Amino acid sequence: MTMSPQIYSRIDKAKLIGIGGARISYANGLMAQMKGLPDDCDLFKGKIVLDIAGGGGVKYPPMVCRALKDIGAVPVLVDREPNFEKFETHQLNLLEKGALNALETGRFDYVFCFRFTDNDLESNLKVQIEREYQKKPGGFEGCMANCATDSWYAPFRVSSYAINEIYESTMKMIRKEIFAQVNRLLKEGSCFITDIYNMSYMSIYSKNNDSLLLKIKK
Repeated sequence: MTMSPQIYSRIDKAKLIGIGGARISYANGLMAQMKGLPDDCDLFKGKIVLDIAGGGGVKYPPMVCRALKDIGAVPVLVDREPNFEKFETHQLNLLEKGALNALETGRFDYVFCFRFTDNDLESNLKVQIEREYQKKPGGFEGCMANCATDSWYAPFRVSSYAINEIYESTMKMIRKEIFAQVNRLLKEGSCFITDIYNMSYMSIYSKNNDSLLLKIKK
């Protein structure tokens, strides 16, 4: 995502470092612009902010929630990986329909969902492919080991088109579920800030009259 330097918020630059800090700063700047406020205002301080698929473990640490905590917000993290952070965390798998039902309705001032890793999607894809291959001689492992060299296995190769279809359908399911759940989770007048519906810009949806409406995109 391309970030315009003039949009960056000036809030507490010493603490807003790394990718987590950059995203918080950018989101704060967009919100300030939308509300007609100066870009040095701190919109997230003291607010309860949910970060969906915000990272977990050593490989993908929850940088956004850590940055939120540093500037005085109250972060709540959801991710499929276990976390042992000094803020509220929930280990939930977005591939399970209704996973976000565990969270309280109307609790959050803001909800973030920035582009998440494909770990869930890759795992789901492998499960689906394995189901198809289990019926073949040698099972999944046998097929994967032989399909490149043995013509007998050629009909069972999974095409890149088929893989992409599974990937896109999974993404569509997750996006739809997140959008429906966010509408339930947000307080009236609060905002959903995300880039998962279009990776080229960050979008802000404002909850008004129990509907999420797109207010600004950059």
